[in-house]
Amino acid sequence: MGCRARPPADLRLVASTGPVDDPCRRWAERLRGRVGRAAVGSFAVWTRRTASALPLVVGAMHTLGRGGAAPDRTAAVERLAPPEEEGALRLLLAPPSGTQTSMERAVAFRFFHTAIPANENAHPFASLRPRHDFFVDVTDAQRFAEDDANEPLPSSLQHGVPVPLYDPDGLTSSTPTFGTPNAGDVLAYTGFPASGPLANGGAIGFGAMLSDAQAAQAISLVSAAGDEEGSMAYDPEAEMLIAGEGFVGMSGGGVFDGSGRLAGVLVRASSSPGVKFVRAVRLSFIAASMGQARARLSAARSEAVGPFLPIP
Repeated sequence: MGCRARPPADLRLVASTGPVDDPCRRWAERLRGRVGRAAVGSFAVWTRRTASALPLVVGAMHTLGRGGAAPDRTAAVERLAPPEEEGALRLLLAPPSGTQTSMERAVAFRFFHTAIPANENAHPFASLRPRHDFFVDVTDAQRFAEDDANEPLPSSLQHGVPVPLYDPDGLTSSTPTFGTPNAGDVLAYTGFPASGPLANGGAIGFGAMLSDAQAAQAISLVSAAGDEEGSMAYDPEAEMLIAGEGFVGMSGGGVFDGSGRLAGVLVRASSSPGVKFVRAVRLSFIAASMGQARARLSAARSEAVGPFLPIP
């Protein structure tokens, strides 16, 4: 895309700043309908290339406070099952026009999350490692006005109804369904900060993906500075680090490659002034985890979840 690395403060996700021919702005225009605000944190639309044509959305597990989290640190068992018929009205997405000044409420139906060990599964999830800090839900065509005073009761999961989504390039319907970036690639990372100068709107930053060696060094540096991110070792199979600054509320937001494919899910960020990075779960790891979970199902259960899985 020819977009240089830039922090979130330099470009809003609404893509209303900067010259029209700015490559970073053009990149943001392609993505702003695929990242939304959740009840807590953010989320991203992964793909609607499924047999059911229902989109998958992904987010950070720690934003949900679910999965069996309890003060006694009980473990959470893996879940891959047909989406729950009764969904939760907790997603806010841009309407098909793409504007983010008037979001629409959508419904999330629980679908997949990995097992979480007992020693990680406790509020406030400070010890939850990236390899366990994600969920995949299904959404449908139901949309409601953004109105905190009105809490409508959504219907059960709707099948066979076209899902409204701002996706001008059809990226959610194309293959491959996720990106696999390389070290040095500039990636866009997006979400909805909950406070500070970027609150009340989506934010997008652009930063280079760190190599494994650079990521390990960054973790070492923030550890020496007393940053809590230094206590969690880098996990190259499950996560990637991107040079840039993250803000509370962006957890669950998307990381996108230069082709506009979702490549990761934001989960954590450093706070040391000298070393700024965000951590994201790789979509390739999430997809592989779903495949492994399906292999453990009975033939009947595997067939039942099939219509909601991404088509390669």
